[in-house]
Amino acid sequence: MPDHRRSPAGRDVGHGRLSQSAGRRRRRAAGRGPLMNLSGYAVQHPVTTLMSFLAVVMVGVFCLFQFPIDQMPDMDIPALTVMTVYEGAAPEDVESKVTKILEDQLAAIPDLKHITSTSSEGLSKIALSFEWQTDLDTRANDARDAIDKAKTFLPDDIDPPRVLKFNMADFPILVFGVQAQESYPRLEKLLEDNVTDELKRIPGVALAAIITPLHRQINVHVDRERLAAHGLTPPDLARAIAAENQDISAGNVKMGRTDYLVRVPGEYQDVEPMKNIVLAVRNGNVIRLADVADVEDAFKEATEYVTINGQPGGAIVVRKQSGANTVKVANAVKKRLAELSKRLPPDVKITAVMDSSQDIERLIADLTQTLWQGAGLAMLVVLLFLRRWRATLIIAVAIPFSVMLALVGMFFLKYTINMMTLFGLIIAVGMMVDNAIVILENITRHREDGERPDEGAIYGASEVALAVTASTLTTVCIFFPILFVKGITKIFFAQFSVVASIALLGSLFSALTLTPMLSAVLLRAERFIGAAPNPFFRVSERWFVALETYYAQALGWALAHRKTVILGAVGIFAASLLLVPRLGSEFMPKEDQNSVRGTLFMPVGTRVEATRDAMRRVDEIIRQEIKPEERVATFTKCGTSGGMGAVMGNEGAHIGAFSIRLVPRDRRARSDQEIAGRLRARLRELQQELDIDKFTVETTDVMSGMILGGERALTVNILGDDLEETDRLAAEIKQIALNTPGAVDIAVSREKARPELQIAVDRAKAAQLGLNVSAIGQTARGSFYGAQASKYRIRGDEYDIFVRFRAQDRDEPADVAALPVRVAGGTLVRVDNLAEVRNAFGPVQVDRKDQTRVVNVTGDVFGRALGEVTADIEAKLPALSVPPGIEIKMAGQTEDMRDSFFWLTLALIIGALLVYMVMASQFESLLDPFVVMFSIPFAFTGVIWALWLRGYHISVIVFLALLMLIGTVVNNAIVLVDYIGILRARGQPMLEAVRNAGKTRLRPVLMTALTTIVALIPMAFKKGQGAEAWNPLGTTVMAGLLVSTVVTLILVPTMYSLFETHRKRPTVGSQPEIAR
Repeated sequence: MPDHRRSPAGRDVGHGRLSQSAGRRRRRAAGRGPLMNLSGYAVQHPVTTLMSFLAVVMVGVFCLFQFPIDQMPDMDIPALTVMTVYEGAAPEDVESKVTKILEDQLAAIPDLKHITSTSSEGLSKIALSFEWQTDLDTRANDARDAIDKAKTFLPDDIDPPRVLKFNMADFPILVFGVQAQESYPRLEKLLEDNVTDELKRIPGVALAAIITPLHRQINVHVDRERLAAHGLTPPDLARAIAAENQDISAGNVKMGRTDYLVRVPGEYQDVEPMKNIVLAVRNGNVIRLADVADVEDAFKEATEYVTINGQPGGAIVVRKQSGANTVKVANAVKKRLAELSKRLPPDVKITAVMDSSQDIERLIADLTQTLWQGAGLAMLVVLLFLRRWRATLIIAVAIPFSVMLALVGMFFLKYTINMMTLFGLIIAVGMMVDNAIVILENITRHREDGERPDEGAIYGASEVALAVTASTLTTVCIFFPILFVKGITKIFFAQFSVVASIALLGSLFSALTLTPMLSAVLLRAERFIGAAPNPFFRVSERWFVALETYYAQALGWALAHRKTVILGAVGIFAASLLLVPRLGSEFMPKEDQNSVRGTLFMPVGTRVEATRDAMRRVDEIIRQEIKPEERVATFTKCGTSGGMGAVMGNEGAHIGAFSIRLVPRDRRARSDQEIAGRLRARLRELQQELDIDKFTVETTDVMSGMILGGERALTVNILGDDLEETDRLAAEIKQIALNTPGAVDIAVSREKARPELQIAVDRAKAAQLGLNVSAIGQTARGSFYGAQASKYRIRGDEYDIFVRFRAQDRDEPADVAALPVRVAGGTLVRVDNLAEVRNAFGPVQVDRKDQTRVVNVTGDVFGRALGEVTADIEAKLPALSVPPGIEIKMAGQTEDMRDSFFWLTLALIIGALLVYMVMASQFESLLDPFVVMFSIPFAFTGVIWALWLRGYHISVIVFLALLMLIGTVVNNAIVLVDYIGILRARGQPMLEAVRNAGKTRLRPVLMTALTTIVALIPMAFKKGQGAEAWNPLGTTVMAGLLVSTVVTLILVPTMYSLFETHRKRPTVGSQPEIAR
C-alpha cells in the first residue's frame, strides 16, 4: 500500500507522510469503536446491507398508500358544553338559578382552563375549556358528577342538563349550494329522496343535512274573530285535531285458526277531510274546523333565508365520521353526487360552496412538490461539488431511505400525511445528505491516499463517525423539548419534530452503513490518484483550490486581527437586535384559504325579513366587488335553523352571514385579505343606510377559530358584575381600538335589550275569573307562536300540523290586547280586561367568564401584526378609570400567542442546553462546546434581517425554525472544531491547526450548508396553498444557516484561537491520535 496517506479529512500538512506504525495505531484506535464495527459489517456484507435497506423502502411504499390525508394533525378540541333548558325563564333567572349553581360545581374539574357561559331566555349554555390533550371522556364524566352534585340546588322544572363533547368531525367537510327555480317549493323533498339519503350510505359519511327555508307543513290559520264568536281558543282546535288524527290499536279477535288485529284507522291521508273536523256543537249547530280556520298544505313560516350566487336556494352539509379520511370521503361524495344530480330536474343546480378536500389536496400536492424540488436542488449542489455521478448517487440514496423510514414511523405512530409531517420532511431533506457528504468526503481522501476500496470505506467512515453522530444528535435533541411543552404548540409541532427526527436518524444510519458499502462497491474503479479523468473536473478543481486559497487568506487575516473580527461581529449582532421591535408578532401567519366570510348584526329585534333584505344588498356588493373570475360561489344566510349554528351562538332573526369561495391564489391577483378589506370598506359605507349594528369580515374558517379557543384574534375581556361600569369601560375600550391603526371590525359583545310586548297579568282580576298566569301564558303561546296539533303522515314521510292565528291577527300590538282567553264559566274575555299589554325591553343574554360577568370588545387586525396592535391598546388601558371589582385583560389569540411563546422560549433554552451537553460529552471539554455555540446568536442575525426584508412577523412558525437552527448551525462547527483537536493532538501548533483544519474542511462545510440552504429555496419562495405559513419557516432556517456558515468558517476558528491562546493542550503521545 502506498505510504503517502493524508489526514482523516484532508492533507496532514504539519507532518507530511505518516509512518506505517502511526497508520496502524490510528486504525486500531478507530477500530475500537462500535461505529466502526457497524460500518465494517456493512462493507463486508453488502448484499445483506442492500436487502435491509430495500426492505425498509418496500415497507415505506406500502405505508405510503395507507395514509389518511388531512390538513393538520388529528386533534380533539379540548372543550365540553353543558346545555340546560329552563323553559320560560328570563336570562337573569337562568343565570342565578341555573348557570351560577352549575358553574360553582363545574369549576372544580381538573385541567380546566376557562369556564364561560351564556344565559339567554330559557337556556343556559356553559362552555368548559381544558388544557390541550386532556382526556375529555374522563372530564365529561367529571362534569356529569358535578352536575349530579348541583341538582339539589337547581329548580325542579328544568330539563336535565346535557354534557356535549365537541369533535373535529362536527365541522362539515363539504357544503354544496343548491339553486332552483320551478322546483324551489319542493326542493327539500327532492334533495331528501334523491341526494342526501344516498349520500348517507357512503362509507365515512356521518351526516348529510339539508338547509332550506321552505319546510312542508299543514297550516291551520285561525281567524281570531270567528273563533271567538264560537267561544273557542286555539288550544281547543289543537286538541280536536289531535283526537281525530289517530290510528288506534284495539287488541285482537281470535276466530277459528285466524287471529285478527283490531285497529281504528283514523290518520288523515289527505288534507281536505281535515276541514270537516267537528270542534263543537252549539245549539244544534255543528262547528267545523273550516268555519274558524283555513287549512292548507303549504310551508312553515320562514325563519331563515338562503341564497346561492344571488338566487334563492338551499344547501347540503356533509360531515365525516370521526377518524375517516377527509379527502377520500369528500371525493367519494363528489363522485356520487355527480351521478345523483342526473335524477334532479333540469332547473336544480348544485355548486360546491365549501370543499375542504380541495384545499387539503392542493396543500399536500404543493408541499410534496416542494419536498422533491428541494431534494433535486440538494443533489445538484452535491454533483457540482463532487463532479462524479457515482459519488452523487451514493449520497442521493440517503434521501429516499430516510423519507421511507420516516413514513414507516408515521404509520406505526398513526400519523396522517398533513402539513406538519410534510414540514418535517421538507426541513430535513437538505440535512439528510449531510452525514453522507462528510463520510464520503473522508472516504474519498482515504482513497486518494492509496487505500484499497474496502479499507478506505471502513476507516474513512469510522474516523468521522463520532463527529457526524454528535452533529445529528444535536439536531435531534433540539426537538426533544417540544414533546414536553403544553398547549396547542405541542399539538401543532410534536409530529413535525418526531418525523424530522426519524428522518435524520435514518440518514445517520444510512451514512454509517449504506454510504461506505456503496463507496466500496461503486467507487472501486474510480481514479483517485493522478490526473482527473475529464477537463471539467480539472477546471472546477482549480476553482475550488482558488476558493480555498482566498479563504485561507481571509482566515489568516481574521486570526491576526481577532479583536477586530469579534468586535465587528458583536456590533452587527447588536445592530440587528434593534430591528426586533419592528418585526411585530402574531400567533400564526395568516394563510390564504381561498375564502372570505362575514357576519352582520342588525339591531336586536329586527325581523328576519328585514335582515333578508339587507343580505340581498350585501350579496349585490359581493358580486360587484369580487370579479366572476375571482370567485367560485357565494352563499348568504340569515335567520335561525337550529342545530350546530344555534350551539355556536351565531344565529338569530337579526343575524345574517355570508361566505365566498374564491378561486385558488395563483388564479387571482388579489389576496383574500385584500378582498376582505375591500368588502369591509363597502360595508362600512353602507352601515348606516342598511341599519347594521355591527359586522365582521374574516378570512379564517370557523374550525380555525374553534382551535384557537373560539374567540376572535383581538379580544379584550372586561370582567365584573357591575353592568353599568362594564358597559362604560367597553365603550371606552372600543373607542381606543377604533383609533388604533390595524384594528378592524371592532364591536362590543353585549347586545342591546330586545323589544318586548309584555302581558302583565293582574293576578287579583285573573283569580276572580278562575285564571292564573300559566293558563293565560299557554293561551298566548298557542295563539301567537302556535302549537303542533299532530302529525300528517303520507308515503313514509311526516309533517307537522300546526295551529296558530293567521298573519293579519298577529302583526301589531293591538292583536295582543285582543287575545281571547276562556274564564272559569267557559266564556271568553279579552286579555286586556285582566292584564296590561305594555312595551318593554328585556336582556338578550348574560355572558360570564371564569364565574363572573363579562363583556368583550372584539375585533380583527389588518395590515399590522397582532402583537403591535395589542401592545398599542394595552398601553392605553392604564389610563382608564377601573372601579374595584372589575378586571380588564387581553384574551383571544393574544393569550394563545403569549402562552405559546412562553413554552417555545423555554424549549429554546432547554434545547440549547441539551446541544451543549451533547457536544461536551463528545469533546470531553466544557470550553470547546461554548466556542461552537458562539455561532448560534449570529444565526439569529440572519433570521432577523431576512424576516424584516420579507415583511414577516415573529410567530410560532418562526420560533420552530429558530429551535431547528440551534441544533443545525452547530453541525459544521462541530466537525471543524473536532478536526482542529485531531490536528493538535498530532502535534500541530494551535494557529497552524486552525488554519489547516479550516482549509481542509471548507468544501464539506460549504457542501453540507449549501445542500440544506438550496433545498429550502422552494419552501422559502414557492407560492401555493398554505405558502403564507411555510415561507417564513423556510426563510428563517435558510437565512440562519447562510449567516451561520460564514460564522463557522471565520468567527468560530477566531473564537477558538482566542480561547485556546492561554490554554494548555496535551502534546503528541499523551492521548491517542484519534481521540474524537
